[in-house]
Amino acid sequence: MASVPHGGIAPLDVGSRPHRNMLPRPIVVLGAPRSGTTILHRCLSLHPELWHLAAESHNILEGPLHPAIGGYSSNRAVADQLSEEELAQLRARFYDQAINLNAVLDDPSSLSAEEGGRIQRGVLVRAVGLWSRLKRGSGPIRFVEKTPKNSLRVPFLDRLFPDALFVWIRRNAATNIDSLIAGWLATSRVGPVSRPRFARAGYPIARTLHLQDYHERWWKFALVPGWRELVGATVADVALLQYYQCNQLALTDLASVDSRRVLALKYEEFTSDPVAHIRRIFEWAELAPSPLVDRFAAKLPRVNDATPGFDRSRGRLRYPDAVHAAMARRPAMRSLVSALGYAES
Repeated sequence: MASVPHGGIAPLDVGSRPHRNMLPRPIVVLGAPRSGTTILHRCLSLHPELWHLAAESHNILEGPLHPAIGGYSSNRAVADQLSEEELAQLRARFYDQAINLNAVLDDPSSLSAEEGGRIQRGVLVRAVGLWSRLKRGSGPIRFVEKTPKNSLRVPFLDRLFPDALFVWIRRNAATNIDSLIAGWLATSRVGPVSRPRFARAGYPIARTLHLQDYHERWWKFALVPGWRELVGATVADVALLQYYQCNQLALTDLASVDSRRVLALKYEEFTSDPVAHIRRIFEWAELAPSPLVDRFAAKLPRVNDATPGFDRSRGRLRYPDAVHAAMARRPAMRSLVSALGYAES
């Protein structure tokens, strides 16, 4: 049995399963962390024909792609990162772990709304998902994947899924960066115990930067190229670099993908008329309309809230001074914001 390096990261068992194209035309949701990928994915995954994972794909992709393997350089992955055998094994893992709540429940939308809390929802989704896999059969499935770190992996994903459809959601820079800061500083309480939120897929490297206003060990969200240059910086600088790199690399990489396989939308437009945008995505992906998804999207619940109870009306920011100071320190943001279709703020 192969050893497990880097704190429990299992190596791939290449060659244990032959590759077959069991995931034709998967939909890959791209977006920087805190850009709206979760609620977009929740809407899409309610479609009765779309299978998905019970959570994000860290446990699959961060076997061979864990940044510890390369000395924590970043989550960036390029086309030739793995062999064909390893890619086939990854496809098999995606297929084996895919679930479809519609296969078991008449209306699984309450689970997508996180009724009862995040932990309870996770337990229920996994239980129902296991049941759905038992009912799946053995044929090809349409699949939808969402992991924000994938914004740094477009060339790799394009080789992993050569016919993938990419849905790229972008968000206004200031509000996205503000939400990232809130996520970095967020904690959860389980009884008397307080622990950092959004750290389960993080890395124990944050203290190496000696940040001014964050002293926990866990790096949260995407580990972006250039992160080591932030020694002595602030959480706002980290959040800004995450926004910048995820969007700039997605912008550059998707330019090399057939435009017919890419659909871009803005978070602000999506949340203002979610039903219309979901219908547009289904039509583009050649999926039938879904009344269930329409009903869910029309109410569009808030998920993964880093600051419960915060008033977001009129575009308020939690950390306006920190956000604007960080943006002023990185002039390259201006051209990126323009390229993403936003007026400079």
